[in-house]
Amino acid sequence: PTGYSPSENFTLNVPENQSGFKLMSHEILNSNGNQIYSNVYQMKINGTTIQRTELWVNKNNALYSIIYSTNDLGINLNSPEIKSVTQNLTINNTTIPNTVVIGQVSFPTLGLNWNISDDTVNHYGSVYHVLTSFYPGQNGTIGLLGHHTRYSAPFNNTYQLKAGDQVIITDYLTQKKYIYNVTSNGDIKADYKTNPVQFAAGTYGLTLITCYPPGYMEAAYQTHLNLVSIMPI
Repeated sequence: PTGYSPSENFTLNVPENQSGFKLMSHEILNSNGNQIYSNVYQMKINGTTIQRTELWVNKNNALYSIIYSTNDLGINLNSPEIKSVTQNLTINNTTIPNTVVIGQVSFPTLGLNWNISDDTVNHYGSVYHVLTSFYPGQNGTIGLLGHHTRYSAPFNNTYQLKAGDQVIITDYLTQKKYIYNVTSNGDIKADYKTNPVQFAAGTYGLTLITCYPPGYMEAAYQTHLNLVSIMPI
């Protein structure tokens, strides 16, 4: 998508105490004409340490990922399981159909799920990823914009979110779930037309934005969240 930098987004350098993911290694391989980005992470699931090896290829204007998870922490790029992939991987030149859906945002306390698109806010059943904001996995605040009363009204009930409530982004690009907790709700920005909402770098945050009052565009209603953990899809 526009503004997405694969070499930056492939690798998560989020603090382990904030994400649950610990980056063990990052390498760039070349095999059969493919440049392969390799990341190895360790994480704990139900008290068990799991190692996750990710192989990423950017080709045909698409992302290809091969993900290998195991509780054998000795697996590395020279292990037969991984070498069988890297030495034999072939990706044909082809045209991949474009899709506007890059992920999903879920509100467990509200019982709601919406697609995330990056081309327009005027989709039924989805919200819009603000292109001046960051993507999941990047060291910066993500911005999601949703209608309050039109086009399925995805953010009609965000005012009900309370501090500590979870919001989950399932990101199809990085193949991970990003779990955020609400830190504050009801930040109303009346001058957003002349002073647009800013998305800070250096903080793994999420801002939900909708119009205010409902049905009007006099102000921007904001909900602020912080990243608390990352899980594999």
